[in-house]
Amino acid sequence: MERESHPADRPTDLDYGRYVRLAADYRAAGYDDRAARHAFAMEDPAFNALLIVSELALAAMSRELGRPHERHTRRADRLTRTLVERLWDEEAGLFRVRDLHDDALVDESSVSGLIPLLVPDLPADTVRHLRATLVGRRFSAPATELVPSYDLTGHAFDQHRYWRGPTWFNTAWLIHRGLRTHGLQPDAERIRAGFLDQAKHSGFAEYIDAATGKGRGTRHFSWTAALALDLLCAGHEEALAMTADTRIQLVRDATFVRLTTDGSITGSRGAAPDGLFFQDARHLSRWQLTVDGTDPVALVPATAESDDTAVCVLTPEGTRDDPPAYTVFRRQSVTEGTFTEHLRLVSNRPDAVTARVELTVDTDFADLFELRADDRRYEKSGAEHGIHATGDGLRVSYHRGDWHADTEVVCRPAPDAVAPTRSGTQATARMLSWHLPLDAHGETELQLTVRARPHGRPLPTSGPEQTPRPAAYTKSRGTDDLSLACERGLADLDLLTIPVTGVDGEKVRVPAAGIPWFLTLFGRDSLLTSYFLLPYRPATAAAVLSALAAAQGRTHDPFSGEQPGRIVHETRHGELAHFKQVPYGRYYGAVDATPLFLVLLHAHHEQTGDPSLAIRLEAHARRAVDWMLTDGGLDEHGYLVYSPDPGGLVNQNWKDSDGAICFRDGTQADGPIAVCEAQGYAYDALLRTAALARHLWNDPLYARSLEEHAHRLRERFQTDFWMKDEDFPALALDGGGRQVDALASDAGHLLWSGILDEERALRVGRRLLEPDFFSGWAIRTLAAGQRPYHPLSYHRGSAWPHDNALIALGLARQGLTEELRTLAEGLVAAAAGHGYRLPEVLAGYARSATAGPVPYPHSCSPQAWAAATPLALRTALEQERDDPSS
Repeated sequence: MERESHPADRPTDLDYGRYVRLAADYRAAGYDDRAARHAFAMEDPAFNALLIVSELALAAMSRELGRPHERHTRRADRLTRTLVERLWDEEAGLFRVRDLHDDALVDESSVSGLIPLLVPDLPADTVRHLRATLVGRRFSAPATELVPSYDLTGHAFDQHRYWRGPTWFNTAWLIHRGLRTHGLQPDAERIRAGFLDQAKHSGFAEYIDAATGKGRGTRHFSWTAALALDLLCAGHEEALAMTADTRIQLVRDATFVRLTTDGSITGSRGAAPDGLFFQDARHLSRWQLTVDGTDPVALVPATAESDDTAVCVLTPEGTRDDPPAYTVFRRQSVTEGTFTEHLRLVSNRPDAVTARVELTVDTDFADLFELRADDRRYEKSGAEHGIHATGDGLRVSYHRGDWHADTEVVCRPAPDAVAPTRSGTQATARMLSWHLPLDAHGETELQLTVRARPHGRPLPTSGPEQTPRPAAYTKSRGTDDLSLACERGLADLDLLTIPVTGVDGEKVRVPAAGIPWFLTLFGRDSLLTSYFLLPYRPATAAAVLSALAAAQGRTHDPFSGEQPGRIVHETRHGELAHFKQVPYGRYYGAVDATPLFLVLLHAHHEQTGDPSLAIRLEAHARRAVDWMLTDGGLDEHGYLVYSPDPGGLVNQNWKDSDGAICFRDGTQADGPIAVCEAQGYAYDALLRTAALARHLWNDPLYARSLEEHAHRLRERFQTDFWMKDEDFPALALDGGGRQVDALASDAGHLLWSGILDEERALRVGRRLLEPDFFSGWAIRTLAAGQRPYHPLSYHRGSAWPHDNALIALGLARQGLTEELRTLAEGLVAAAAGHGYRLPEVLAGYARSATAGPVPYPHSCSPQAWAAATPLALRTALEQERDDPSS
């Protein structure tokens, strides 16, 4: 074996002598901690974390063998509580070693304090703090993704000294597993990729210098090689695990509930929070059933019977020789503001038994923005919870200033007792308990109803009326995959439809953007969704246009981005928006919603032949054009531009995540930023509005002016955005007029809007179907092979169905028949691989690399413009078939 480290880097002879002395003393005491007082006695967080997961592994093996596992799970629970109580240091953001001689935490921070991420039942706040510490400056090594063995800022840090600074493969592997345990898959993937890269380039070194990234110690080290094999085998598994969300989601009437496979709610946060959600708030954060004092066993895990109802079959613990005394048939459903549960308990025995049923209930009233995995914390001073036992259940109230919300639980029969519970971390949790007698082979029932009352709304009635549904899709052409995807998409759009106020105060129904994060009106999303639906449901476009006209900007407000004539980006109804802790109550940070409003207004008239809506919204359309010319930047900058909003969105096109508008080296562009696709939308909007002015508004002078603006914009664009060396459009121009040179899918939108000349449009369309762009499923947001590309990045390597839908419509417009068919086949196959429901985002992995399409881990599903994508594909393919040249 080769070695590359100085002897001084390793433990000294004195250190080794101490290790030998400790071992000898322990042996002399018969390995009995009670027999002698050891000179060195510590409680170590890493050791105890490994002990906990070992107990859980034994429990899992016992279950598999049909043997009792309770003692292992109880021991793991007890050890977990003790670990947090004795070794957690919240101020330090990690676990510490405790010295048993003085019973004090040792003021040193090492990787040992992060390894308890392995423990699955850590409190959510603890996990959040651990992750923040892991990715913060104390444990982010400058030259490797592996985790330093000691705090980089600590007084004893030594980049060369064995466990005082270098990064180790074995601890990185443990932390990787811990991150996966808590659903922190992007962080886990980062460490996995870094591990494999370092192992390869260091010759499977023993450990790595955190400052230089060079291998240290022995080469061809056994655990480095073995753990690399494990992570290589886990590669595809990792990708799937990043998106594996086993929760059941039920949706109806702007309300949704997310449940575990036994029908529980645990209060989880991050990428896949569970709970009952209504009006941007979680109205139920805990709903955990126990039977006869234990968690029930799911004989049949929760299965969605329909979009709003799930069923499962549970029993108390039992064995082959002592089978369960009864079975619980659980049925759960959701409708507007209401979650209902029906439990039917059926005795399995020939003699009478009594079932002891307990239900732990809690509600945190968390705003959706609090639940995201972005480590943001929001001050909520003066917030008060009230818990009131009622004659038939429980009512929990929440007050903060003028904000007031309630959750009510009604039980039939009423519970025998309602008492505080000590489990969990919330003082508001209550346990409802029943003793339900069962005759021999008899049965009994328990009916539970949860009603949510968001701020400003009454509690739902006991029997809410079903909201009328839009007309069913009638253009199905059979059972082919595209037709099935269209039908699933339209059903999802029905689920996502919400009531909002129209321009004249009327109630209209529009598609919300998606679940779980965006069950509200979004300008860009609703506009493109209804554009895709135009040949099939033109009434959706009319409703969206009316709703957005009602919310059109009237004044200048830097906090929300409101400007006269600007179309809103999103609306929110939650507590944080109410108190202006986030700017999204009505947020206008979108550069593209305004031109898309104009595109849809004309397209609706073009599709339906009905001029009434375009005439009704003439003033709003003119104000939208005025915004494009003034605040939007066309007159001053020559292009639609936006400047990053530090309190809101850094990027304000459809790729609105931080860093999405980047140069090929990964650097985010500085503002004012002119993204390429928005210029295409503006060009199309000007021409379409000119057509309305000429033919409906009887204003030919205004029409001519808009056409002149459009032609000048097109000429500038061809010169300023075209990258000659790449023969491809720039993603954007930055504030200095430099071409933002990342090769991005946005260029495909230019085929749809028509701003490119014919020859360049054809070259762009063909380029987008090359392997670095086209994964086999869809066109990636960034071409692979560029420095910022990542297949699991939100906007820098993933693939979005709606993005591809616009490209497909553009390919059809340009007569690129072969490319259109290739793209449509990939997307339809991806839909079929997801039960005909396209997710919001797909990972950028090549089709040849995975057994099926991999969704992005934080993807909304259902999501409106993804649901409408199959309809856009059908339209594009029919345009292609109607084109004689094809």
